[in-house]
Amino acid sequence: MSDDPMNDLLERATIAQERASAEYAEGLRRYAADRRERIATAALQGILACVENGIAPESWADFISQRAVIYADALIAELDKEKKP
Repeated sequence: MSDDPMNDLLERATIAQERASAEYAEGLRRYAADRRERIATAALQGILACVENGIAPESWADFISQRAVIYADALIAELDKEKKP
């Protein structure tokens, strides 16, 4: 800190702004991850509902989980596209 109160104020404001920006970015990252998880979960439920008798062989677990995430990512990409006039 310097002897100039205005300099101190500007320095503290800059630090506060940087902290707020970092927290905002973290919030957006968390929102995106939560959104992806919710959509992938819904896709997984749909995939499993289509499996005969509602039971999928255990060997399908990785494949089905990967497909659910792929479908979630595709849906998110489509939803995030800018609307064209």
